Amino acid sequence: MDLKLAIPFTVPVLGEAYSSLNNPVLFAALDFFTHVRLTGRPADAPRLPVSSPPLRRALTRALIKIGAREDLSLVSQVSDRIENDFLATAAIISAYRLHESPAELIHALSLPDDRSFLTLSRAMNAISGGFTVVRRGEGAVSLEGGIDAAFHLSLRKARSRVKASLEAFSTSYPELAQPTWHLVGHIVLEGGRMVREGDPERLGKLMAMEAGVSYALGVLETRDLKPAYPPEECFASKPIRSEIMTGELILAPRETLPLPNFTRLNPTQEGIVEDDHG
Repeated sequence: MDLKLAIPFTVPVLGEAYSSLNNPVLFAALDFFTHVRLTGRPADAPRLPVSSPPLRRALTRALIKIGAREDLSLVSQVSDRIENDFLATAAIISAYRLHESPAELIHALSLPDDRSFLTLSRAMNAISGGFTVVRRGEGAVSLEGGIDAAFHLSLRKARSRVKASLEAFSTSYPELAQPTWHLVGHIVLEGGRMVREGDPERLGKLMAMEAGVSYALGVLETRDLKPAYPPEECFASKPIRSEIMTGELILAPRETLPLPNFTRLNPTQEGIVEDDHG
């Protein structure tokens, strides 16, 4: 095997902080493509360029089920370990068409480790392009439709560990915990509906609503809620907090210029494609 692929960047829009609760997460594929090369040579068992042990084991099981046994290598210009896991996972799923064997991927999407689950979920979004809703143990659903808006993204190196805040809330307010988890799950599902209806304004309101809930739960601090843009210039500004990605995500009209340290990217319906780059 020797494949050159272009893989779209994918970002969580709603729900990433609550994936450990078996809640759904909404992802968007954006029009920034990373060019990678996936090579393989025959081996006694699959060997994969994935650093996360749970994710590597899940993908290895899926490959063995279809009779694939290769020693794989990935070449990319990305140095971040977690981002490389995303690229390798997306490339492997695409190359072996594992997304066409849903039972195996649904099993893999049951991974209890948040980092592995979110990385695999991002890869599934990269396969389909557009917007995808993923829930642990249930699979990924690619959404029809889209929104006429842009995402402005600013990422930080640090990963946020939100489990402690959620556990503290559950301990302090046991009667409120389950209704709250139910609420944030429904915010994600409503976000999917806004994508299908092409309504960026109401999607933005849901992003702001989730940020408010996250502040009340202690996942966010007061400083995290300070908007980067004046409210009249964007639909929403929402902090991203998860095991795989930390930063700020802004949903804005396409004509809005990005602020310093932000990158403006558009949603794309195009998923992973074979590529002759370089």
